[in-house]
Amino acid sequence: MTAPDLAYRINRIQSYLGFPKSEFPELEAYGGIGWVEEEFSKEDMQLKREEQDSEWVGEELSSLDKQLKLEEKEDELASWGLDGEEESSIKEGILMS
Repeated sequence: MTAPDLAYRINRIQSYLGFPKSEFPELEAYGGIGWVEEEFSKEDMQLKREEQDSEWVGEELSSLDKQLKLEEKEDELASWGLDGEEESSIKEGILMS
């Protein structure tokens, strides 16, 4: 394991435990603590998507259920500040299921 990987993992554990994140010189090449925060945000969004996808597996949804899921997803995307192009690809995925 490389030093930047280890520093990132330490920061991740500190974040989960609610401790302040340490600043490591090994992360400066990547952008320091700002880069760490950005990576955490990406991981969190990916985990949320995976959780939602797993909730829908094996479910038969009525057209009303699909519409409600679509509206929930749109609200969530809007709260993340995503644009319409990304939203439309997700809409297609929801309606196809």
